[in-house]
Parts: sequence; C-alpha cells; structure tokens
Amino acid sequence: QNYLLAWRDFVPDRPPPKPRPPGRTWFKEAKLLVDRRADFTLYVALNKGGVFKLFRDGKFVASDTHLSLLVRGRSQVRNAVGHLIDSYEIALTDEAIGVSGSLGWAKEEQMTTLKLIILRVAMLSFGRFFPNLVRRLLQRLLITGKTAAPFTFRRTLGWKGGSLQVRDELALRDAIDSERTAAPLRPADRQCAGKGEAQA
Repeated sequence: QNYLLAWRDFVPDRPPPKPRPPGRTWFKEAKLLVDRRADFTLYVALNKGGVFKLFRDGKFVASDTHLSLLVRGRSQVRNAVGHLIDSYEIALTDEAIGVSGSLGWAKEEQMTTLKLIILRVAMLSFGRFFPNLVRRLLQRLLITGKTAAPFTFRRTLGWKGGSLQVRDELALRDAIDSERTAAPLRPADRQCAGKGEAQA
C-alpha cells in the first residue's frame, strides 16, 4: 500500500532546491549541529560525542565515528567507544565546537540459537500485538544505553586556514584494575583539507 501511495504522489517535475544560507543550524531535539561556511558543510552529532561528516561543494570529504579503544583483561577484550548517545558537555565559539565526556563500553550481546528461538516464539505470541514494545526492548538491550568506561575525552573541531582541524584528547578517568592494560594515550590532531581525504 505504501508503494502505491508513493507512486500516486510522485511528482516528476520538482523545483530546484533553494540555496542554503551559511551559518549554523541547531536541531535541538536531535542534538545535531550543521555548520555551513564557504563551500563546506559540516554535520556534527553532539549527542554522540561529536561524530561528524564533512562535505565540500556537495561532495563527501571525511567521516569520523569517534575514538575506539581495546582494553585487554585476563579473560576478555572489551571495546570502549565514544559514539554512544549521552548528555555530553558542549562548548561553542564562532570558530570551534567542543565536546567532552566519557567513553562507553560497546554492546557485545550476540544472537544465539536459543535466543533466536525465544525471540521467534515471543513474536508469534504477544509480539505481534505489541511490536513497538518488543522493538523498544530490543533497542535498549542491543543498541541504546551506555555503561561508562574509565576514559574521558575532549574533541575540538575548529576552522583554520580554510580547513577543518580535529583534535582529540584522551585521558584515564579512574584507576583501572591492575589486571587490565591499555596502550599509551596521547592527543591526536587531524586536518580535513577538503580534497577528498583526511590527513592525520
């Protein structure tokens, strides 16, 4: 039915898109910041720690999904990431965007044969009557939610000399158990020059 409605409402002759004004646009509910200047367009998800996509003249230049650390323990290796949804500290100036907060442990729940059977039985019984409830429960279990890892970060995206410069700083927040080890950490600087590549 949706395909038929889309076919019925399709308009072959579309008006040309209006030019987008330069400057910043803040989408409060989505926590998404769009920064347009010169021929650059920067999209920054501030609720995901500052993950971003950069375009120039409508062409893709660079994309970043934030920091990712592998922390090795005696029996397992855990992944601490910076792109999980959370309430981060945000600092905005005319030329820079700052985001800081803590990394979170990545979800590692995997589907097994038993879990798949239980899910199928649940969907065939009450799940077909409450599909949105099942979807929210699965999202909370597998996707959303954040367990803080003992690492803090500060990401700064700034404009300088006609290019976007990204600086990531990483620090150990609390003492980690002696059974865990992590690689030495240091600030990292990158520059997106808008030539189709990101320079590190």
